[in-house]
Amino acid sequence: MEHTFKRFFDLALASLGIIISFPLCLICAALIWAQDRGPVFYIQERIGKNNIAFPLIKFRTMHPETKKIPIVSGWLRMSAMDELPQLINILKGDMSFVGPRPLVKEEMDSAQSSPFLQERLRAQPGLTGVAQLLLSKKAAVKDKILYDVWYLRHFSLALDIKLIMMSYAITILGRWETDIEKLPMLYSLNEEVRRDIPS
Repeated sequence: MEHTFKRFFDLALASLGIIISFPLCLICAALIWAQDRGPVFYIQERIGKNNIAFPLIKFRTMHPETKKIPIVSGWLRMSAMDELPQLINILKGDMSFVGPRPLVKEEMDSAQSSPFLQERLRAQPGLTGVAQLLLSKKAAVKDKILYDVWYLRHFSLALDIKLIMMSYAITILGRWETDIEKLPMLYSLNEEVRRDIPS
């Protein structure tokens, strides 16, 4: 039953998010285009629920030729504003607000040795999740899978709301790109996950 409510929750929150963020999205799109006259969006194939690929939508943050990250794009990454177009993925049903981050092909290749990969792939991927909040972006995929599986085994709407609120706080602080603890209040959650991480 909670999973049914989760889908209604995703639809309501994504719809509200698109309405509220639409002016900001227009500004982001204009700034991206103005910095190098390149495409505004970046579409990448990701692996979703039941190992089904889907096109994930982001604001482009890398220069199409130099592959460098301009100032505007750097801010978008730090604040995770580049992820806003994924509200469309949530409306389409490709993703949820909270869940394991959808993997790219290279990550799938390195994740094959994990005994928990298939359990992870049975879940709807998320815009944010335990692994994104608690681990560095440089963490090994197999470690991220352990955190994702912990979430799947402890899922509740209350936990989802808690993770969304923490993600919003990190966005406000612009700390998504840091390799140190993103938010002091995450310490207790990290300790809870470590005590009960699957093995």
